[in-house]
Amino acid sequence: MSRQYVSLQAEQTPHSIGQFGGPCPLPQGVMWPRSRDGRPLSHVLTLWGSALAGAGQPAPVTAQVSVFAPSFAGEYVLDSLCYHGDPQEKRDLETAVIGHAGDGPARSEGDLLPLQFLTLGAEETGAERTGSWLGEPELLQREPLDLPGLYPALQLSGYELPTGCDVLDAPADRGYLYLYAGQPGGLFFVQTT
Repeated sequence: MSRQYVSLQAEQTPHSIGQFGGPCPLPQGVMWPRSRDGRPLSHVLTLWGSALAGAGQPAPVTAQVSVFAPSFAGEYVLDSLCYHGDPQEKRDLETAVIGHAGDGPARSEGDLLPLQFLTLGAEETGAERTGSWLGEPELLQREPLDLPGLYPALQLSGYELPTGCDVLDAPADRGYLYLYAGQPGGLFFVQTT
């Protein structure tokens, strides 16, 4: 499968694979993830399981996968998002990747990022390109990363994300989502150059 590129669109289309920001369809019985100091993490994105299955990837057991990260207005949070291969950095990550049913009511806690839709395109579209979908990530720093049982699902560039998204607030920031094959969950982290 050739690499597909991702852009953010204001409206959902047949090529949308999930949502960036906005309220999360996390079911009421699933606890909202929190930082170590007890504050709610922000909903960064939700991928629809149908998009993974439709791409021929090992689909998560659950219907959706949602990503959460610290996004506290006016606070430096990059240290709790970055992973470049150091085991301590991995232990210090304050991100959460939760597989869940897709039937929950939209709800939010923490800072609400602007809602947009992650939409696939067949090739790079210049300034509109926000990231890439499946396949080996681009610009991933090649330090040895401890990612057993995980496959790369999504890469996002801080350059094209909406204003007010301090999860990836610098143009050089890259967010990487790795998922477990056939089971819920995964790992989300940021690298900076």
